Amino acid sequence: MVLMTAPNLENYPKLGVVVSKKIGNAVVRNYYKRVFRTLFRINRALFSNGKSYVFSAKRGILNHTFQEIEEIFYSLVIKSND
Repeated sequence: MVLMTAPNLENYPKLGVVVSKKIGNAVVRNYYKRVFRTLFRINRALFSNGKSYVFSAKRGILNHTFQEIEEIFYSLVIKSND
């Protein structure tokens, strides 16, 4: 999983999710998009206002459980805010 950040002109954080066709079929890709959007929504306080966050899922994500994805997600967001 990769996290890219960029400043935006809004007063709230924005989320973008990229899941390649290499990950799986549409059902699998949409599952991971829902996971990222849910983690973003639940943990809105972790994200800085005026920043855009783009998560890109890599093929290795298929080997991780939801809890592991959540931990990786948290660590990437915390590192990006430093």
